Amino acid sequence: MKQLITLICFVMMAATGKAQPSRYCMNAADYLNDIWHPTPGVLQMKHRSKGQAIWFGGATYRPYSGHKPTDKLLKKQALFIVHHDSLYINCRHLNCQGIKFGNWYAPAFVFDRDYVLFAAPSIKSRQDATMAGFFFGIAGAATVALSSSNDFCCYIYNPSTGLSELIDEPILRRLIGERVDLQDALDQTELKHRLLPETVLPMLRKAGLVE
Repeated sequence: MKQLITLICFVMMAATGKAQPSRYCMNAADYLNDIWHPTPGVLQMKHRSKGQAIWFGGATYRPYSGHKPTDKLLKKQALFIVHHDSLYINCRHLNCQGIKFGNWYAPAFVFDRDYVLFAAPSIKSRQDATMAGFFFGIAGAATVALSSSNDFCCYIYNPSTGLSELIDEPILRRLIGERVDLQDALDQTELKHRLLPETVLPMLRKAGLVE
């Protein structure tokens, strides 16, 4: 329950101002050129559990409009969705270090103007679940998914190159730079919590890097 509340708060932090109609963006070039298309009907972003995301791959939000052609387009082709003024990125088109994230959408934020920050299962969790499924079948993959349900990390997506990079501790410390207060706060954070979205996002906001 605590992890679900945290993820919901992570999404709510992206919403600012008066909500606008939902819209989607097909690719990185359209995103950079601010080309968006309205979604017909009433769009919902349905939540999946973190365990499902790690076990089956992908992120934690599934768009649903009830209009099959639109739902298919959003699932397989679109790259970004804006819903209730919150940004989501389609993990189907993303990979990190050659490892694909899988389907569905992750909450995202404009980062340092030209990049996108998003939260998704760690690539290690994806590797572990895949290997467990290969050697021990569904039961093994399920066990790994449940034990890794807190194992979400933040990534930086570069629309210009299509590459995603994991925010590890050295990168996080480099990003917050000479902010002694933030460096001290990170030192005082338990090691296992330092790279979680609920730690990383507030620090990057305080550093002025996340809109």
